[in-house]
Amino acid sequence: MKHGIFYGILIIICYVLQTTLFIRGGIVSAVPNLLLIVTVSAGLLHGNRFGMAVGAVSGLALDLFQGRMFGFYALLLLLAGYAAGFFWKVYFEKAARVPALIVLGADLACGFIIYVVKFFLRGRIRFAGYLTRVMIPEAVCTAVFALLLYRLILFAETKIITEEKRGRRRTWLRD
Repeated sequence: MKHGIFYGILIIICYVLQTTLFIRGGIVSAVPNLLLIVTVSAGLLHGNRFGMAVGAVSGLALDLFQGRMFGFYALLLLLAGYAAGFFWKVYFEKAARVPALIVLGADLACGFIIYVVKFFLRGRIRFAGYLTRVMIPEAVCTAVFALLLYRLILFAETKIITEEKRGRRRTWLRD
């Protein structure tokens, strides 16, 4: 329950930051995809189903307020959360490089799917320009932000888990 509330608040905060602050300030003409970082983090820390749920909610937020094709970003982030959930059992939580590499790969895959659906199918086939001007700068920027944001998410998750464990120890039978 607390994880859901935490991720709900995190989705709102990251959505507002991604669509307002980072659009205006554009770091290296690339906007980090914070909602993808949250989705991949949820998949890494809680598995496929939770990653899919967080991805669907994050994508719906993007679709409702920005997207022209309703459900496209929801499906895209849902798949990213599902893919990140495969690393749930084999991943060591303390290393922040692994989530950054997974976010980098997920961002490149999402960028490629966006290119195919929004540009290639409409006859705009200049992939090299899209790759060098949009996909790679955004993926690198998102991976750099993943190093920081993942550590914050992991810190909050450990606090929630220790609080839950502390609450389980205090049963009415022991007191």
